[in-house]
Amino acid sequence: MPPVDAADLTIVIPFRHDRPERLENLATLLSHLARTLAGAEVIVLEHGPRLSAAALAARHGAIWHGTESAEPFHRTAMLNRGMIALSARPFAASWDTDTLAYPQAMAAALALLREGRAYVLPFDGRFVNLAGAARAALLAEPDLSRLPPDRLRPRPRSEVTLMARDSVGGVVMVARAAFAGAGGYHEQFRAWGFEDAELAARMAAFGHPVQRVPGWPLIHLDHPRGHRGSGWYAGSRANKVLAARMARLDRPALERLIAAGGLRADAPAPAPPTWREWLHALLT
Repeated sequence: MPPVDAADLTIVIPFRHDRPERLENLATLLSHLARTLAGAEVIVLEHGPRLSAAALAARHGAIWHGTESAEPFHRTAMLNRGMIALSARPFAASWDTDTLAYPQAMAAALALLREGRAYVLPFDGRFVNLAGAARAALLAEPDLSRLPPDRLRPRPRSEVTLMARDSVGGVVMVARAAFAGAGGYHEQFRAWGFEDAELAARMAAFGHPVQRVPGWPLIHLDHPRGHRGSGWYAGSRANKVLAARMARLDRPALERLIAAGGLRADAPAPAPPTWREWLHALLT
């Protein structure tokens, strides 16, 4: 299909070069976006002790901002910077480095945003991981038309596996005004996990329920992961506790919290989880 008109969209990609596969996946993503979306503003926000993506971003027509730092990767703050502060377009998308979306699904998602929807996921919930030769084929030629959804056959312990059936992350598209009005991403979420689910619940509380594009999965390009006992996953458990706390707030309480700056990184840290909250996070 011809490139999708995306002149009213900003795509924000937080990036950290923590392993070679990340840079390979970013190169594939940028090539895919340049081929399939016409006029989109693509912003790569790189953060880490070594910066390596500037030339790659320029080669694909993307805007690059780099912060050389050994501090932890703060995805939610980076996304707010890109989607609220740096973008001036009506729509914005948070986009994971390792994720590809079908252009047909992007066209449908943009149509929903232009019709007045404020929170759209350009997929049906399925998140399909490609590893081994399947991943290598997309790195060599990032053309999803050769991988139609009806021919995807995820199977356990194969090169094509189903990571999630009802994902709310990977690619999240919003109307920027509604997104900012609902507080943007909650910057007390660190490490990985539950920040997109919390945003989805909060947007729904503000009258912007999730809209999906049926019939299309997201594609995830495989990469090595930390072990379950690593600090990354411990941070995810803390995020799960925070998401549960946020889910208990009604809209007036959310509005007060947002007005007080409670979703920003410089807000006072949330109270430590109780033992009941930790136990629930570990068991569910």
